[in-house]
Amino acid sequence: MLQSSIEELESCKKQDSPNDLLDILGQSCILLSTLEDDEDLALEVYERGIEVLKVLAKREDASDRIKRQIEMLQEDNEDDEDDETSNKNDQTKQ
Repeated sequence: MLQSSIEELESCKKQDSPNDLLDILGQSCILLSTLEDDEDLALEVYERGIEVLKVLAKREDASDRIKRQIEMLQEDNEDDEDDETSNKNDQTKQ
């Protein structure tokens, strides 16, 4: 059901889409990524949600909430990448 709603929102997505529509689409994709069992699909949907929110955050009239959310998510991604690098280095030492 959530997937079909996202597909419907995707079909409405345009450069001039209202901010609320893009917000709902981005948040729905992120939510779906937490419910998806297939890790590859979950990552794909998550990244799609982030991209939609980034488009929204670049708009002049974007809310501060969206801008903060993107900043937080980017910080989390950087932390995850640092953890992965550290784990690879630890495995190489062994």
